[in-house]
Amino acid sequence: MAFDLGAFIAGASEGAATAIDKRNKEIRQNTLREFDQLQKEAGEQTEKLRTKRDEMKATAEVLAGYRGANGVQFTNAQIVGILQNPQNAKMLAKELKEKEDGLGTVDFNKVFTLSKEVNETNVPKWQDYINQVTSIPKDIPEEPQRVVRGAFGFESPAYGQAKAEFEASTGKSLREVRATAKGPMDLGTVVQGDLDLSQFKKPETVAMIQARLSDNIAKGDTDLTSEKNKPLMDRLSANALIQAKFDKDKPEERTTAQINSVFSLSLRAALDPYVRNGTIRFDDKDQVVVITGDAKAIDDFVAYKNSMIEKQARAMGLINKDNTINGGQKVRDALLPYAEFDGDKIISFKPNTNIPAKPSAAPAPGTAAPASAAPAKEGTVIDKPIPFPKDAIVNGKIDGSKLNAGQQYVSSRGRVQTWNGISLQ
Repeated sequence: MAFDLGAFIAGASEGAATAIDKRNKEIRQNTLREFDQLQKEAGEQTEKLRTKRDEMKATAEVLAGYRGANGVQFTNAQIVGILQNPQNAKMLAKELKEKEDGLGTVDFNKVFTLSKEVNETNVPKWQDYINQVTSIPKDIPEEPQRVVRGAFGFESPAYGQAKAEFEASTGKSLREVRATAKGPMDLGTVVQGDLDLSQFKKPETVAMIQARLSDNIAKGDTDLTSEKNKPLMDRLSANALIQAKFDKDKPEERTTAQINSVFSLSLRAALDPYVRNGTIRFDDKDQVVVITGDAKAIDDFVAYKNSMIEKQARAMGLINKDNTINGGQKVRDALLPYAEFDGDKIISFKPNTNIPAKPSAAPAPGTAAPASAAPAKEGTVIDKPIPFPKDAIVNGKIDGSKLNAGQQYVSSRGRVQTWNGISLQ
């Protein structure tokens, strides 16, 4: 049987044409699916930008509509700077609405502080800024010519055909749809500045302040004068004075007991976290007794405690500018535990007399305390072990009210222990 070369060539050509046509159809379908997805993303982006534009405009109008202290409004540059963070801008607008009747005390210049580099004249109007960040750039660059290979590596016309079909049906160029789907151009930071909403915060309660102070102490920050603790201590101290409600202009009408009650309130409110932490305690005369702490910590504590008493006394009008007392003997009696006097003039404030003494060498086991170690007077601590007071141990139980914090005591068996205000150590 003879081989028909012509039929073979014709068959091969028909097969190749079929393969090319099939591949072109695949390219066209895939391309149209890609364009449809782009069209969907562009539609979603358009709706998102429309919503964003409306929200930003509403927020900006709120910011521009209020006045703060001295009738000052936000400047255009401040509004643009605030709008750069939409979430913060909404939060500020909400605060302005909630405090609408009390904005006369709010300094708008401190709400958003512009950096020194900002030049107001170079900042676009906030209306223009909103349009810029919610619009697609008009000068979209042309897309590079895309060459798609079909069967046998030949260039396929299918991509170009699908593109023409898509643009005809949508009435938009492919580059426009692709740019819309991508979103607006990122303008970066237009205005440098810092937002501070602290003027809108509600005042903390005493309990909240004490909780914050307790948390600081629990984390190891036991320094009363530290950067974190001192502002909290000052606020507790000031609150106690306000609660006392004394007339500052009539110190002579206060009794010694009333003055002492203010001091006691102030100390107890300010130092409550330290009591709960076991650092200090108050004795039955409302005097502060330090339980734990090294020498520096105790010195810092005493200095701060005395400065707090001085601050309270001055705030109550008990001490004049020249350090003379105002209110006579009753005021002098109230300040006597805290201050050194020369007549009616305060020379200095005393250290705390209830600071624990440094431990002395303990007697050898089985030996008694030295005969000279007589029980100390109530409220004092001496620098040596002393026998337990006779009435301090009843039926084998210790009566802590008869012992002085920081004092070393020696038992009849020669064992030396220190009373820390709560238990023997």
